[in-house]
Amino acid sequence: MLTTIRPENVLQQVCKQAVSLNNSSQCSCSFIHGTEKGQLMGGEAVVFALQDHQGRKIGIRIQRESTESTSYILGKQVEYLKAIESLNIARFQKLIDYGIHGNQLICAPFMVMEWADGESLHWTDTSPASLSHRQKIIQAIADATLDLLQIQRPGQLITTSVCRIVF
Repeated sequence: MLTTIRPENVLQQVCKQAVSLNNSSQCSCSFIHGTEKGQLMGGEAVVFALQDHQGRKIGIRIQRESTESTSYILGKQVEYLKAIESLNIARFQKLIDYGIHGNQLICAPFMVMEWADGESLHWTDTSPASLSHRQKIIQAIADATLDLLQIQRPGQLITTSVCRIVF
């Protein structure tokens, strides 16, 4: 079932979470990067970027469809993010909140995470043009992959672990 996502509900959810985390009674969250009008789109999700009253940047990724499958996949992603956080692996954004089946405000599975500033990766035969830039990107991917091996399950092949986590 395709989900209708209302930006005002996203804002309310993030403010609710910010208030509970900071033991305060007020929150003045606002959208950033123009995501209140044009959300960032991924293959299976839409992403809103917000900033809370403490200046913290937050991303909320909401699955476009709410099915048992999307709930299961998000549950596994949450499991991996918690494992990463328990090992203090610093290359990944911190998980702030999630709703495996959605909630009253957001009727689809969602995750709220720290926002990671950056830009989209464009990789073709000619981009990035600089060999050193290409090598830095490949090294960053390799480093992240090696970090992810720390949450490998005993008795599981390395390739299975990496594919399970990355894909």
